[in-house]
Amino acid sequence: MLIKADYNQLEMRVLAESGNVANLVSAYQNRDDTHRSSALEIVEPVLYRHNGPAYEAWLQWEMKQKRWFGKNGLNFPSVYGVAADKLVEQANKNGLPLTTKEAAEILKLFGRRYPQIEEHRSQYQAIVQASGEARTLYNRRRIFSGLAQYDRLERSAALREGFNHRIQGTAADLFKLALLRLWREGLWDDTHRAVNYIHDEIVFYAPEGDIDWCRRVKETMESVTSWQPFDSWPMREWSVPLEVEVSVGTNWYDALPIDTDT
Repeated sequence: MLIKADYNQLEMRVLAESGNVANLVSAYQNRDDTHRSSALEIVEPVLYRHNGPAYEAWLQWEMKQKRWFGKNGLNFPSVYGVAADKLVEQANKNGLPLTTKEAAEILKLFGRRYPQIEEHRSQYQAIVQASGEARTLYNRRRIFSGLAQYDRLERSAALREGFNHRIQGTAADLFKLALLRLWREGLWDDTHRAVNYIHDEIVFYAPEGDIDWCRRVKETMESVTSWQPFDSWPMREWSVPLEVEVSVGTNWYDALPIDTDT
């Protein structure tokens, strides 16, 4: 049986932790669906006020489509900074005739809800420019030498990459830490084989019906922030909980989430 263990919104959770983004921290602590709330509480009110073609199209969308846009059109792009024209482009590709004015208002409303995101991005890019390096929350470094010699566009791109390293690099640290912990704790063996990893999920082949093993994998991955693989590993207290969804199926596409608490 194929089993997937997938971190839920890992980069968004890292952003919330790294920037102490109050509304995001609270949402994750309360297990709220941030993609759904962005769709219904940020995108939809703006479209309703304009009452144009985009709102008419939005009303035809199922909740799954709306949540997808909240996730891939707004939340994830906004982690690293997205302009109104890019939001329009993403919307139009998916059949939502968004105008530039509507997109600008959506991004403005998103910024009001999560003001610490832009603050954190700007502050951290200033740190990268001053120090010539970026670090993950676990101090893995990426060097940006010679920033002073870059032209404006090159410097801007490098500073974006520095912030990306902070967020995406920390997510990668956590994922690799989870792989190591699963192996050390005997959850990755000849019977339960890790055969691939895709984005933030690990794919296993394991015996069908082994709910206890699935539960242990979920708990091990979710608590990895409190695990110290060796004495010099830089520990930190996380205020944002991690969440893992376990899915089971005969193949990757058809795997469905299961309740490991039963």
